Amino acid sequence: MELLERYLEIEQTRFQYRLTIPMEIDAETLDTRVTNLILQPLVENAIRQQIAPRSAAGRIEIRARREDEALQLEVRDDGPGTNRLAGSFS
Repeated sequence: MELLERYLEIEQTRFQYRLTIPMEIDAETLDTRVTNLILQPLVENAIRQQIAPRSAAGRIEIRARREDEALQLEVRDDGPGTNRLAGSFS
């Protein structure tokens, strides 16, 4: 999460008011070990494909939660389509 947050700080500086990134990270997921940089490519793709090309503001939502024994990670953007899911892992 630390690396992702640093990356998002850079992108937030770049896009300023055009980029909103709410995160819902459940506390019990913070100590879960996952592959390095598993979320950053998904977020980067959402920014590159859905935020950068347009002049309107955009939103990318990042969620992490536990469902039973699985860790569920989601990256959603508000690009064309309904409830566009950029990526999800369980």
